[in-house]
Amino acid sequence: MIGKAPPAENAEVALRDLRLATLGAPARADPDIILILVTPGSRAAANPKAPLDRAFLARLVAAVDAGAPRAIGFDVLLDRPTSPQADQALRAALLGARAPLVAARTGPALDPDAVEARLLAGVASGAAELSAGPLDDVVRDSRRRDALGAYTFAAALAAAAGR
Repeated sequence: MIGKAPPAENAEVALRDLRLATLGAPARADPDIILILVTPGSRAAANPKAPLDRAFLARLVAAVDAGAPRAIGFDVLLDRPTSPQADQALRAALLGARAPLVAARTGPALDPDAVEARLLAGVASGAAELSAGPLDDVVRDSRRRDALGAYTFAAALAAAAGR
């Protein structure tokens, strides 16, 4: 938390946040870039058990793709298998999207035997890496490249959308 750091460091972080909030022009979200992600609230509303129903996610990807977005970002943790049919349906939806689709992955390199690697093989992806501030765990920036030099999720999605 902010109070545990030296006062000068706390003041600098607070002033930088204030400067950005008051002097910086807010970035406008591109309405043609659609993010599919799971928040604690959406998980509780859909199904509090993990993993999420992959057949549902496949239908969701297809529905979003039908709207012809500029790009689709898929940020859902894929760490456990579900039924083979549901996993295959999701994989087919991710690979079959007409819009450029980028999936978030857990790190720069995937264990080839991991569920995530099997589901995302051949799907454009980027590591979901964000840098939280050491004083207060607030994310103030994101890296463009991961530890292996590949685009991170946000950068890969921006590139897929032509940004």
